[in-house]
Amino acid sequence: MPADASAPKTNRYQLEALLLADLHSASERRRQTVTEFLEVTAEVPHDSTSDGLLLIKLASDARQKALAGYQTALKRFTEFVVNGIVPDDLK
Repeated sequence: MPADASAPKTNRYQLEALLLADLHSASERRRQTVTEFLEVTAEVPHDSTSDGLLLIKLASDARQKALAGYQTALKRFTEFVVNGIVPDDLK
């Protein structure tokens, strides 16, 4: 018997588990980049050369990117759990 074309690819519990796993991964990446940023800013002297300032900038950029990724994952998870909105890439 052919599968119903309108049937969802995954059920609600599978989608929630997938989105939660994405949220946990994004949270871990954010935590790691915050730790790295704090380490770099603690190690680089305040009157540092341009190399030291570049290290701080790179760590800061990575931290900001990780935060944005976490915010996106949190929004996707929350919108699904609270409002039942399935992200387009999971439809």
